[in-house]
Amino acid sequence: LVRALVSTGTKVRVLLRDQHSPGFDGLAVERMTVNILDPVALINAFAGADIVYHCDSICTFLTFNYPKMFKHNVRGTEAVIQACRVAHVRRLVYLASYLVFGSEGFSNSIIESSGFRPQKATSYYGKTKAIAAQRVARATHKGLETVILCPGVVVGPYDYDFSIVGKLIWDFGRGRLPVDCHGGLDFVDSRDLAKACIWAGEKAASGSVYLVTGYHQSIERLMRNLQLITGHRRPWAHVPRWMMYVIGMAYELRAVITQRHPIYTRVTTVMVRKNHRSVSTRLRDDMGFAPTPIAQTLRDTWAWHREHHHYF
Repeated sequence: LVRALVSTGTKVRVLLRDQHSPGFDGLAVERMTVNILDPVALINAFAGADIVYHCDSICTFLTFNYPKMFKHNVRGTEAVIQACRVAHVRRLVYLASYLVFGSEGFSNSIIESSGFRPQKATSYYGKTKAIAAQRVARATHKGLETVILCPGVVVGPYDYDFSIVGKLIWDFGRGRLPVDCHGGLDFVDSRDLAKACIWAGEKAASGSVYLVTGYHQSIERLMRNLQLITGHRRPWAHVPRWMMYVIGMAYELRAVITQRHPIYTRVTTVMVRKNHRSVSTRLRDDMGFAPTPIAQTLRDTWAWHREHHHYF
C-alpha cells in the first residue's frame, strides 16, 4: 500500500511499532514510531492527515494469544477512531478480514450482507477483527467517513516478516512442507489489495463494506501450482482432517518453545476444511476490481523470496 501511494505522488506518513522495518527503506515517506494504544501519540501523528489507512493488527491463530489480540486489534482500533475525530481526519479506511463475517457449515459463500458476526468467527483473530469492524461501522454515524475492506488470505511480494502463507511458500520451495490436507482458501494479491485501499480512500462511498478476494484455490491445486513454480515436489502425505488437527496441535506446542508462529494450527485446519468462498461482486461492480491470477501471484511471490531471502 505504501509503495502504491508513493507511486501516485501522495505524501505518506507511516506509523510503525518500531523503526526496524526494511520494507520502507528507500521510500520517500515520513516514519514515526507510535504505540497504537497511546491516544496522544496517535492524535499528534494524525495531525494534518486527510485519510488514515488502518492496516495494523496482530494476526495469530494461537488461541493463547487472544488477550493480546483483543487489546491491540479492538482497543487499538478504538484509539485510532477517537484520534481521527480529534485530529479532524476526513476518512478512515479500515483493513479487516473476510473472517469478520463468521461461518457456518462447510463450502458456503460469504458476502458483505452476512454482517459482522464475532460470535460465529472461526478464530479469535477473526473475532477481534469483527468486533473492531463493528466499532468502525458505528463511527460512520458520528461524523467520521469510513470504508471497511475485508480481504481474503493476502499473498504477494514485499513479505519481509514472513506472513503465514509467505512462510508456507518459502518452506515448500525448500522441500520443508511435510503434509497437506483437503480444503481451500480465498486468496488476494497484496498489490490488488493496495489498489483497492487507494480506491476506497478516494472514491468509495462512506459507510461501505467490501470483500476483497481474488480467486478460490483448493489446497491440492495450490500445491500443484507451487510444484510447477518452485520445481520441488509437493508434500509426500495428503492427510485426513483429524490427523491434520493433531499435527496442528503438535506445531502449537512447539511454537510455545520456539516463539515462532507455526504454519499448521488447529484453527487453520478448520479454516481450510470449511472451504468457504468469498464473493467480491460488489467491489468488481463499483471499482472495476480485476484480481491478478493466483498463478501469477505465486510466481511473483516465489521470485521475490528467492531474491530477498538468499535461498540460492
